[in-house]
Amino acid sequence: MNTALIKHDLLQSLKDREFREAFQLENVYTNICFQIRALREQRGKSQKQLGRMIKPIMAQERISILEDPNAKTKPTLATLLRIADAFDVGLEVRFIPFSTVLQRSTETDMMGLQVKSFDEELANLEAQLESELRAAARKEQQEDALVAALGSSAGAEVYGSEIFARKQQAMSAALVHGGDRDENRFDFISQGHRVRGRERFEPARQGVLPALGASAGTALRVSQISAISR
Repeated sequence: MNTALIKHDLLQSLKDREFREAFQLENVYTNICFQIRALREQRGKSQKQLGRMIKPIMAQERISILEDPNAKTKPTLATLLRIADAFDVGLEVRFIPFSTVLQRSTETDMMGLQVKSFDEELANLEAQLESELRAAARKEQQEDALVAALGSSAGAEVYGSEIFARKQQAMSAALVHGGDRDENRFDFISQGHRVRGRERFEPARQGVLPALGASAGTALRVSQISAISR
């Protein structure tokens, strides 16, 4: 199947406003009907069994109508919420651009309509969140080490939180590239990040880098710092 040709032909048709309106109505409800069936079959349930899972109980005939894209009766948002609860999945209703509609119009694989229940994906969700929390903790430790070396309270009071953050980034560039430090403030120059007083900066550089760890340059995005203003 030439999906590019299908999308091309559909795009030409969508240029007509009346066609877009009719297509929108048909496309939304057809996708819902197909996905209700896909979720039911994914769980190995009959229409009657699904009806019993829904609260309040829904007749098998009603489920049959919900799965029929040609049915005159269309599901309401309240009905879809009841079905989502029965399947233990989320329900998202949002406006999207027609570019997304065009892309999804060629996705006819029923497997792509299947969705895991909350319990089925809980273990992966917890593992992913745990990984994100560990990464955030490592980043926070690195930032705390740098802030401690710069004097966070004084720096924040003098520069303000946003400007002080930029000073932290600039300091990290100097730390990695062997810049120099003034006793009271940092004067960074593009193309080198040089500051006054090399002899005063070197001890701090040697003390902070071990605390930040070998990945300090990457974690603090040194490569992204091209110029820092006073």
